[in-house]
Amino acid sequence: MTDIERNNRIDEYLTWAMSESEKAAFEKDLAEDKNLSDEVDAQRTIAGAVQTAHLRNMLADIEVDLQRKRLLHRIVAWTSSAAASMVIILSGYSIRQSNVFKTIGNECFTELTPPVSRDGNSLDSLLARAYSQIAVNEYTAAASALSEARLMIDDGLKATVADEESRYRHTLLRQHLHDVDWLEAIILMKQGKWRKALRFLDAIAESQGPYSDSARETVTASR
Repeated sequence: MTDIERNNRIDEYLTWAMSESEKAAFEKDLAEDKNLSDEVDAQRTIAGAVQTAHLRNMLADIEVDLQRKRLLHRIVAWTSSAAASMVIILSGYSIRQSNVFKTIGNECFTELTPPVSRDGNSLDSLLARAYSQIAVNEYTAAASALSEARLMIDDGLKATVADEESRYRHTLLRQHLHDVDWLEAIILMKQGKWRKALRFLDAIAESQGPYSDSARETVTASR
């Protein structure tokens, strides 16, 4: 492996750009190659230090500028600098939240029991397909399968409940609807789309369904 390839792999690992299989292979290399492990730790530390130093230097420059200029110039400079600082702070916060949600999304997915695809059951097959696609980071395909599953569930819930069998079918469909909601939330978390994921999680937490507690814990852990 060339130095460029090595650095590219480290960058992809630190920015969560690897697939699950690539991540597993790289972490195996980390466990076997102490030099590689040390280099990853060093780059992680350097990245954090650079961000901190950049923000500290910028704020120090703003303070010097405020002390040097006249009142009117100070106000103009402070307004511009404050706006720039706010953009950087918000951007930094957004990046942090994105990484936090990616981590939580991976943990939530790991804790899931894989759906079982039973012969002749299209809904089970869709959920199993979506799960498999999420596992290999094929989020667009997984979301499409879940959208199809949601339509199938909605159609099934429109049927009249006339007896115990139909009542049982409705109960299963509602359970599968909770499964779809949770898988969609996991997709958003694993993609780092934390604002949209939060909206999904809040709705799941209020639904009093089987994933309500997990949704509430996830929201709490992300703050």
